[in-house]
Amino acid sequence: MRIFRLGVSLSIIALTIPANVFAAARRAPDYPDRSRMSPSDRRKQVLNDLKSILAGPASSNSIITKPYVSSYAGLCRRDIVYLAYSRNKSGRFDSPLKPVGINNVVFEYHLLSSDDTGSPDDWHSRCEQLSTTEVKWVQSDSDPSAQTLLKMLEEAVANVREKKNFAISCKEPDSPEKENKCAAAFLAAAPEVHAAYFQTVNCFVVGAGEYDITIVSTDSNVPQGKKSFMIAMEPISNEVFRPFRNERLGLHRVYGQCPAPAV
Repeated sequence: MRIFRLGVSLSIIALTIPANVFAAARRAPDYPDRSRMSPSDRRKQVLNDLKSILAGPASSNSIITKPYVSSYAGLCRRDIVYLAYSRNKSGRFDSPLKPVGINNVVFEYHLLSSDDTGSPDDWHSRCEQLSTTEVKWVQSDSDPSAQTLLKMLEEAVANVREKKNFAISCKEPDSPEKENKCAAAFLAAAPEVHAAYFQTVNCFVVGAGEYDITIVSTDSNVPQGKKSFMIAMEPISNEVFRPFRNERLGLHRVYGQCPAPAV
């Protein structure tokens, strides 16, 4: 594993990351005093800011931020920056690699609580404490998506555990116990969710352990207005189609079975 050169990488991140990467998540503050600084002083300030939020290397080619509260109370987030590397100008295959830019930025989330009451300071503190706590992080594409689908996943798990308002299918052989076996497999896989994405408004797919799981929510006429869920579990038996973490880009690939939208 190559040594991660923090100083060089900080400079690469600060100078090459696209300006709009984080724009959707939060608006950059305005610093009038920095506009009066020299370019070198401004660069130093930004690099200091960047250094203050980093937790350290996540892999041989990536660095991770400290956890922080997302745009939603109760939902913590951290970002993984994957660097791009290139050989030096000689082009020799055995020449040293050097960082040249940003390959990708991956967002990961942890839902602390579905109850979003509490002060902003409290949520900031609780999210920051995850730096020293071993928790499961779930990759998703935005704060709103992660907030909605992680809550829906919690509700789906609760329905299956309580044996109400769900239908489930899996690759178990047909038998009177098939539904129970599928439900047990789902409950065992749910804590291992590592990626979750919406495919349609009411359907999302998750990668969990050795499964790709498709979950469709329906607004049924059930007590207390709770949703019901249709769940399809697909075991990953072919390496070509299994969810994976790409070492260069950090992406989990999840294959779902969401039904086509009605025309």
